[in-house]
Amino acid sequence: MASPKLLVVILDGASARALEQADTPYLDMCGNEFGLKPMIGHAPVPTITYGNHACIMTGRLAGGPGGHGIVGNLYRDPETLEIVNIDNMHPNQCLQAPSLFELLAPLGVRGASVAEPVTRGAVFASPMAPYFTLNALERDVRAADKVLDVISQVQPDLIVVNFLSVDAAGERFGPESREYMQILHEADLHINALVATWKKAVRGPVNLLVTSDHGMHAVERAVNPEAVLRAGGVRADVAASHRAAHIYLQDLADLPRAMDALQDSGAFSTVLRRENLGALSLDHPRSGDIFVLAAPGVELQKPGLRGSHGSSMPEETQVPMIFAGPHWPAVLAQNPAFAQQPALHGLAGLIQALFSAL
Repeated sequence: MASPKLLVVILDGASARALEQADTPYLDMCGNEFGLKPMIGHAPVPTITYGNHACIMTGRLAGGPGGHGIVGNLYRDPETLEIVNIDNMHPNQCLQAPSLFELLAPLGVRGASVAEPVTRGAVFASPMAPYFTLNALERDVRAADKVLDVISQVQPDLIVVNFLSVDAAGERFGPESREYMQILHEADLHINALVATWKKAVRGPVNLLVTSDHGMHAVERAVNPEAVLRAGGVRADVAASHRAAHIYLQDLADLPRAMDALQDSGAFSTVLRRENLGALSLDHPRSGDIFVLAAPGVELQKPGLRGSHGSSMPEETQVPMIFAGPHWPAVLAQNPAFAQQPALHGLAGLIQALFSAL
C-alpha cells in the first residue's frame, strides 16, 4: 500500500486567537469533511522559533532526559562559555535529539523540508536562512513556490514548510495589525493551492496539519536585562530570545543580589533560579543561572518591535492545530490523551502514528 501524504504547515508566529479572527476560509472548513475540529495547542516556554520548531520536529521538550537542547534562540555553550546565536549557524548543529525525518526514515518515508530550521534526515531541504534575505512579506510566496517544486521533483511523502512572513508581520506591525491579518489570509490561499496541487499530482488524498511554533504579544518598550543587572552591581552574560532570557552570572555569589535587582525592576513576570527550571522543562546545562520572562508589553532583545514572543502569556503559548485528511480521524481516536491536552511536543508522535498505521 502506498504511503500516506502529509503536508505540515507551521505558521511561524501565528497565535490561535489571531487565526480565529483572520479571514481564512480554507482553513475554517478543511477538516469538516472528516469531522475534524481545530484545537488550541500549547507551546512550551520560551515561546521562540528555534526551540519550538525543535519541539515539533523531535517530539521532545528542551530539557530533561533526552531533551532536544535548544533552550533559546541564544544560549551559552557550557564548554566554551561563548554565547551561541543560532541565527549564525545551522540549527541542526544545536539539536540533541533525533529529528522527525530521522525517526520516519526506517519506515521508508521520504521527508522534505522548506524554510524549516530542523532539516536533519530530510531527503530534500531548502534551509530557512536564505529566506531571511528576502523582503519579510515575500518569504511565504517563495516558500510556497519551493513546495510546488518539491511536489513535482522530489515525490515526497512528508513535506514540512515554515511560513515566516506571519512572524515578520507580527513583529513589525503588531499582532492586532491589518498587515498581520492579511498575511494569515494569504497563507490560507497558499495552503489551499498546495494541497490541491499535491492531490492532483498523486491522484489521491493528502493529509494536512497546520500549527504554529508560538503566538504573538503586543510590546511597547524594550528593557535590557544586562543594564538592569549592571545597575544592581551584578556582572553577567545575557542570552535574550525576545521576551525570554538566560542569565549567566560571572560570580555565583551575586545570585541573591541579581534576583533582587531583576524582581525589583518590574520588567519581568518570572524570575527563576536554575534549580527551578525543571518546572519549564529547561533543566539543561545550556540554561542560565537565572531565567527570566518579560512582563506584559516588554521586549528584552530587539528595540522597536510592535509584537514579540518568548514569554508565557496566553497569546504567546496558545497555538492553532488544524487537522484535515482521511488518515487523521483514526490517529486522533487512538491518541485520546493528545486531544485532552494538545501540545506541540505531541505532534511528532501523531505524525509517526499516521505513517506507521499503513
